[in-house]
Amino acid sequence: MNAADGVAGNGTGVRGLQPGKMLVEFVGHSARRFNERVHAAASAPAHGPTEKALAMLEERKASILKDMPSGVVSFQNDTKTSAKIMVGKDPARERAVNISPHAPKCECGAFEVESFPCGCMAIVADKAGENVLPLLHVTETNEFLKRVYTGLPEFNNPGTEFLRASTGAQVPADKPLAPGRPSNKRKKSAMDAASFAAYKARHPEA
Repeated sequence: MNAADGVAGNGTGVRGLQPGKMLVEFVGHSARRFNERVHAAASAPAHGPTEKALAMLEERKASILKDMPSGVVSFQNDTKTSAKIMVGKDPARERAVNISPHAPKCECGAFEVESFPCGCMAIVADKAGENVLPLLHVTETNEFLKRVYTGLPEFNNPGTEFLRASTGAQVPADKPLAPGRPSNKRKKSAMDAASFAAYKARHPEA
């Protein structure tokens, strides 16, 4: 789940927040993920998949199994790397799955988008007596986690005093701005002058 799809403390989606509060949630979400990885790197074993990756695999497999009748995996080759799997009772939901490390693919499209095995691939691997873990991306391994995050300090959120945490509104300046239109006495920039000259050239009567 990315920060934009997260849920704010009041139960609303982050995308529905005011811009200021949305920025705070984005930064906070990124900081929490970073700190979680720093802690995980300190306690993780030296090798193998991360604890989070294993949990995601089990979760994805369970989401397929709850709608999947028994005996619906049919292998298409002798090596049992290519199979068809029917999700639910509708034959139209049959998917082609390949768990070969050289060409992993599933018609659900999840692996192509996320580079992480879907539930279909995990089930086919179980039925074939194979391990789906070699299909994990290197970033899902403890080796990568330790190499990148070991020894890093925790990330502390920068001060957000310029935002009201409850509304995301900007805190008023010490000296309130005068009501009405902005002053036209400010110093004109070179771009202002060039723009005005171009306007006068097009509208000499102005």
